Amino acid sequence: AVQGGGIFVNGYARYLQITNNILQSNGGAYASAIRLGTPNLPGVFNDSQNDSMRIANNRILANGGTNLAGAVGIFSGTEGYEVANNDICGNFSAEYGGGISHYGLSPNGKIHHNRVYFNRSYDEGGGIFIAGELPANPNDLSTGAGPVDVYANLIQDNLANDDGGGLRFLMAGNFQYNVYNNIIVNNISTHEGGGVSLNDAPNVRFFNNTVMKNITTATAMTSNGQPAPAGLATSRNSNLLQASLPVGSPLFSDPLLFNNIFWDNKSGTYVGSTVAGIGLAGDPNPINYWDLGVSDGIGDLSPTNSIMQTTLGTNGSPTNQVVNPNVISTYDTTIRALPWRGNPRFVDILMITTDATPNLLGDYHIPSTSLAVNAGAASKSGVNAPTSDFDGNARPSAGGYEIGADETVLSVLSIVRASATNPTTASTVGFTVTFSSPVIGVDGFDFNLATTGTISGASIVSVGGTGATRTVTVNTGTGSGTIQLNLTDNDSIRDTTPAANRLGGTGVGNGNFTSGELYTVDRTPPTVLSIVRGSPNPTVASSVTFTVTFSESVTGADGFDFSLVSTGTIAGASITSVGGTGTIRTVTVNTGTGSGTLRLDLVDNDSIRDVVNNRLGGTGLGNGNFTGQTYTIDRDAPTVVSIVRTNPNPTVASVVSFTVMFSESVTGVDKFDFSLVGDGTLAGYSITSVGGTGATRTVTVNTGTGSGLLRLDLVDNDTIKDATGIRLGGTGAGNGNYTGPSYNVR
Repeated sequence: AVQGGGIFVNGYARYLQITNNILQSNGGAYASAIRLGTPNLPGVFNDSQNDSMRIANNRILANGGTNLAGAVGIFSGTEGYEVANNDICGNFSAEYGGGISHYGLSPNGKIHHNRVYFNRSYDEGGGIFIAGELPANPNDLSTGAGPVDVYANLIQDNLANDDGGGLRFLMAGNFQYNVYNNIIVNNISTHEGGGVSLNDAPNVRFFNNTVMKNITTATAMTSNGQPAPAGLATSRNSNLLQASLPVGSPLFSDPLLFNNIFWDNKSGTYVGSTVAGIGLAGDPNPINYWDLGVSDGIGDLSPTNSIMQTTLGTNGSPTNQVVNPNVISTYDTTIRALPWRGNPRFVDILMITTDATPNLLGDYHIPSTSLAVNAGAASKSGVNAPTSDFDGNARPSAGGYEIGADETVLSVLSIVRASATNPTTASTVGFTVTFSSPVIGVDGFDFNLATTGTISGASIVSVGGTGATRTVTVNTGTGSGTIQLNLTDNDSIRDTTPAANRLGGTGVGNGNFTSGELYTVDRTPPTVLSIVRGSPNPTVASSVTFTVTFSESVTGADGFDFSLVSTGTIAGASITSVGGTGTIRTVTVNTGTGSGTLRLDLVDNDSIRDVVNNRLGGTGLGNGNFTGQTYTIDRDAPTVVSIVRTNPNPTVASVVSFTVMFSESVTGVDKFDFSLVGDGTLAGYSITSVGGTGATRTVTVNTGTGSGLLRLDLVDNDTIKDATGIRLGGTGAGNGNYTGPSYNVR
């Protein structure tokens, strides 16, 4: 539309409210989504009489304006307006003010609690633009914009193709402008003031803002290619404005600065095809940080009680800190410089952002450990610090004002065990609760217990203490498991300042704490889970081990807690040592002499206990007894028990077999361990195979030719051994020989 794309309010619309709308993809002259009034009208007609208007709770997305304003245009005569709680995203202006443009004299406006992000202007003020009208007669001073308060806005990722990526004051005039509690981050200007830029605005009061990660690229037509302040930039006053100011006034717009965070603001140099000094990939130059300054070098700014990365362009103050504010999380925006013939300088800057959902574009709040906490001033030059912060939480908290837009809320710092004894069997335990500042209003109704396992009947007995610390005494009930003390914020807890700040801020639940330490209550006695062999079995070893596993870590286990049970001919077996810690013990046993079985048992004598002194199996002898595994101790040499005929006898068969029985399972048996003895006319007989396993073998024999007696004997050549390696008949050839029976072959 020629006259306002979405909503056009021409004039005399006092107290009109534009609320709770979605204005998307509109286009028009002098603002595309919402236009209030008309600029540059002659005389009295330049007062639109659109007083006390309110624009609130709208989503204003992807609109584009051609003249003086992008999404929202506020023109002369809109006195006492309010723009609040709007989501203003992705809008474009072919001239000024991509998101919001206040152009012309409209005193006493308020721009607050808006989210202004990803907007762009082809000229000045990518996010918010506040300016006086350009007079028709160049010899006249602009009437200015009139007083405006800009507070508690998130101004992020906006791009201006000249000055003021986030917020721009231009020909604003000698009015009071209060800018406070804003988070101004990740904005880009192609000339001066990636975050904020001031021109002909000598009475700006800029306090308790967080200005971080803004960039200047020095690529604008008006730039000489050299670095310019990236956080907040100001410049020389026009001759007309300077002439209207008291004698001795600064030659530049010199804002009142206190309680601000300036950090990681990067000032680039245009080097023909790219921008140096802002950390682009492949740039060998160091990053050039420039938080705030006067762009043409005619003076220095005077921040106090502020955090800065560099003091360049400022007068020193001992109240300032050059230290990382350590905000909770940041978000990175970068740029790409591309050739573009639509720009007189033949270069265009594209804003490159990391993919993320809108709610994950960093968190520029400060933790309670930040050095910004309690480092702010209550006032400066008659200007008081705000009584609330970006989120509406009361200032000051914990006895001091924070630097930046965020005041840390009263919070729980920790809930820890008051006793060093854990695990425990105690019927009562204590927790120490530490708050970020002294508190009142703490009682048992602010806490609850989270238990696991079989614990039942646990309860909070008492809450004691003063100041920032409380001790909560808890009855552990019955059973075993864990007990954790949690704080449930019911808004009864508040600090001791006159503001009486509520825990977590006003609202139930926002101060909850559920990540404290817990007690392990252990009333379950330890038990033996297993006693298993730790060595090969069967064995002839003189020493073997058993591994004893308990249900939990124990102490007090020694040789007197174990006994050996043997069978056979074993004599002299004994426990030689007990080693290990925690849940495992290794019991070493001398196997004595003889052969048989050897078992390790645990005999509970109440000396074994867990870390909280629960006795094995519970108090009382014998209730933790355990019967373990058994070793077979085999020191007896294997022998041949028998060799018997398998086939009928006498026989005429060409093949017969013998069954050989050993005293135990053996290996290493083959035909070389046997011999055949024949008489009569027998000839050509032979052993053809030996089969079987364990204690039995079958020997197959070819009976050859002729007649006579054919006998199978075992001839011990020391190859046959049992599972423990003992040779047949004992070590030595021949001591295991055995003479077998004969077949009568006819």
